[in-house]
Amino acid sequence: MRTFLLLLSFLLWIPLGAAVRTKTAGDSAYLRKDYPEAVRLYSALVKAQPSADLYYNLGNAHFRLQEYPKAVLAYERCLHLDPSHEDARFNLTVVRTRLTDHFAPPQQMFFVSWWQEWRASRSLESWTRWSYLCLLLAMLAGMLYRLAHRVLIRKVAFFLSAAGIFGFLLTTLFAWQQKAAFRDNARAVVMAAELPSYTSATANSKRGPTLHEGTTVEIQECAAGGWQQVLLPNGEQFWVRPYKMERVVPRS
Repeated sequence: MRTFLLLLSFLLWIPLGAAVRTKTAGDSAYLRKDYPEAVRLYSALVKAQPSADLYYNLGNAHFRLQEYPKAVLAYERCLHLDPSHEDARFNLTVVRTRLTDHFAPPQQMFFVSWWQEWRASRSLESWTRWSYLCLLLAMLAGMLYRLAHRVLIRKVAFFLSAAGIFGFLLTTLFAWQQKAAFRDNARAVVMAAELPSYTSATANSKRGPTLHEGTTVEIQECAAGGWQQVLLPNGEQFWVRPYKMERVVPRS
């Protein structure tokens, strides 16, 4: 049995060790400014073991090569896996200043923007952990409320229990929304120099704005002939041919 476990550990260590060596080689290539080699190594890693940090490193290498659409795609994929990755979010903002298209975000009530930003500040796993902690707080405070005899302690326990229940409901809602956003991610990045848009799913319809490489859109629906309706960053909707776009989450 011991021999079997040692053999199993050795077999598991081989791909892990190779991945570590590849990651180290990629970091070394990036530090010596061999960005094409860093892109090659990081790309191989994310295909085998995708992670937020690897996509972040890949995005940085693409940015150094001024491959801005690919950098946007890598940062978007990083944030898909870890919405709380602040460095990727900041770098994505920087990259977008280098793009041709600049869209003003749609007007929203301040509390809607605040809600969305707060929800997106943490990953599904993080909100799930907070949900469990809030539930544990509510249970412990409830037990203290039942066991305590002093009025002050019972009041504090009641307040903590109510806060724990509220926090549990709120963080559970955030976790559910993050799970839905992760599962239903329909964002795509324009990879071509130009992508014409139309007001309906036909090339004979009125032309909309021409989209340029690096612009991120959200696919709303599909129609016959390969047409897709996309939501632009400014909230407008148009139809495009998707062959010049790459999804943040590839279809399986």
